[in-house]
Amino acid sequence: MLSIRLQQRQALNNLHFLLQKHYMNVILMVAAVTANIAGLKPERRSPGSCQRGAMDTVSGLDPGLTMEPEDKSLDPRETSHRRFGSVMHTEEEKEAPSITEFNSSTHVLPVGQTARYTCHTGGTPEPTVEWLHNGRPLERNGTDDQSEAWVERGFLFVRGGRYGVNTVCCMASNSAGTANHTAELLVFDACELTLDPNTAHRELSLSEDNRKVTRVGEDQSYPDHPERFHSLPQVLGREALTGRCYWEVERKGSVGIGVTYRGITRRGWGDSGLGLNNKSWTLACDDHGYTAGYTGRETAIPLRPAGSTRVGVYLDRPAGTLSFYRVSPGGAGSSDTLTHIHTFGSFFTQEDLLPGFGFWGDEGDSVSFCRSYKK
Repeated sequence: MLSIRLQQRQALNNLHFLLQKHYMNVILMVAAVTANIAGLKPERRSPGSCQRGAMDTVSGLDPGLTMEPEDKSLDPRETSHRRFGSVMHTEEEKEAPSITEFNSSTHVLPVGQTARYTCHTGGTPEPTVEWLHNGRPLERNGTDDQSEAWVERGFLFVRGGRYGVNTVCCMASNSAGTANHTAELLVFDACELTLDPNTAHRELSLSEDNRKVTRVGEDQSYPDHPERFHSLPQVLGREALTGRCYWEVERKGSVGIGVTYRGITRRGWGDSGLGLNNKSWTLACDDHGYTAGYTGRETAIPLRPAGSTRVGVYLDRPAGTLSFYRVSPGGAGSSDTLTHIHTFGSFFTQEDLLPGFGFWGDEGDSVSFCRSYKK
């Protein structure tokens, strides 16, 4: 009888144990389903996260396992900064500086006038801008007495107080790098250049106080003169070019713009042609392009006129260079823009150098002096 009661008690204990185990499994299953429905997941703490023993208290929260909604649209770096309700931003992306607006073309400035330069930049963090004039940094809102250049309200001002070539540079820098653009400013005093009627071929007509020459169909009644061109329709300037000179010409049609020694022959074809010998240099211009010529060798220039009919010529006799520029008019009262076309290098002798023009196109083609400067 006793053994039967013991067996019954043992069976009841086993049943109670099974019911307890089953009940716990049901509770765990319900908890798991609830968590899935709510879209919650337990946060996994990294070894380096703030923790105190096995539990954590942050910003007054109760210790325990922190749960947060799973949002796959958030950047992991940003999500980690948003835990526990804290507001933090991601590390700022860096971008190297760039100069978005700066006229790096060459400009001409008469003595006594002032040029203004603007420099707009981009980049992250916002770049700081530094101005340099002839290689020397300029302080903000300060004046460089030696070069007569200063920075005011972010602009660089250069006063044409000394002759020659000035260089200006805009330098932008931030923690991601630097960028810079450079421009040249030619400063000269005004001078007068005119054409010499005694050198003009008879197919050329001079006008506007001998500052303009036009190719015509009828021979002009010029008197005989030993300096007159006989074979080619060309004409030379009256005033000799010394030191450093800059002048601009306005053309119509096909013309040659050049510089020659006074001793160039006036008869024959090759010997008297501008750019066809070792006594002269020329830039042939028309509406389609430019060609540089010296000693009969021609160099095609990839630059196109782009609607411009004006050419700038810069002779630096001490340096032995002769440069040509395409001149584009500036807008809203700004100075004209000079784009480099070609530069000849030569050792100039003491013989007089003169400006000269030649024609190979149609009647009515013309060229005239616009303005000229001299050091």
